Amino acid sequence: MAHPFVAARALGRFGRRLACAASVLGAACAFAQDETAAAPPPAPPADAVVAPAPVPVPATPRWVVRLPATDPVAFRGAENFDTAGTGAAPMLYPAPSAAGLLAVVLVHGLMNESAKSAQKAKLQEQADQVLVPYRKLLAAYTHAELAQGAPAPASVDGQAWQVDSAPVFSLTQDQQALVLDNVVSVRRAGSAGAAAYESVVRIVSAPTAEADPVAYWSKDNGAAFRAVAGALMRESIELAVSMADKTMPAGAAAQKTFRYFEGGTERVERASLVFERCARRVLLTLRETLMSVPLAAGADACAAVAAKAG
Repeated sequence: MAHPFVAARALGRFGRRLACAASVLGAACAFAQDETAAAPPPAPPADAVVAPAPVPVPATPRWVVRLPATDPVAFRGAENFDTAGTGAAPMLYPAPSAAGLLAVVLVHGLMNESAKSAQKAKLQEQADQVLVPYRKLLAAYTHAELAQGAPAPASVDGQAWQVDSAPVFSLTQDQQALVLDNVVSVRRAGSAGAAAYESVVRIVSAPTAEADPVAYWSKDNGAAFRAVAGALMRESIELAVSMADKTMPAGAAAQKTFRYFEGGTERVERASLVFERCARRVLLTLRETLMSVPLAAGADACAAVAAKAG
């Protein structure tokens, strides 16, 4: 029978002696095997080409959009209703009792709301006159065509999002820009539960700065209307889906007043900054709605970057 200890071979003058207890659990030199397993792999030659580790590409959520069943796509003239209801004469409230006074106040309130609604309708009718040169073009613009301008991305992360959308487009009075107000409700496709996100998303296009806006919007049977409307539609869905799957930045920055251009007119909005990209800024308003607005009255840098990449 062999001796239970085996002398390890000397490794030079300062070599060490290794011994294993062969009789313990029937294993020989287990710790020496562990050292061998833990040894680092040999370094590649200095001139070797090492392939970089693959960088995972995040998947883009896919969506299915449900649009209104009736055509055409809704267009109107952009109008500011801040002055609606102003200029009403003050009213005295003669009443024999507190209850009578309350009734008179309620009736007066209803009358004021009715007058304000009528004034808004009149202002909107006047604003819609800007669409007169494009009536025939817009009457033939269907929701199916609009959906073609906002296709879902090719890459998917599994289950798609279902987006119920009711878009309304406005043409500014100087005819330099389109504004989309998209009422959206986003939930997982096939889900009957509550919506993951539901709100109004407003997207303001960059100003066109065209000397002849009628010719610009009318050319090629309204191709500019379809191109710009489709781009605004897609951005509104992207923002809504980002809110639904919680990949949108929180917009925790302090609220402040932001200036932006709606056509050639400068507007202001009290909001929190969510993020900026190209020449656009995404804001979270005091009404908890999202807005994407151009930073300046000029060419959209996003479109310029996309054209250069293409």
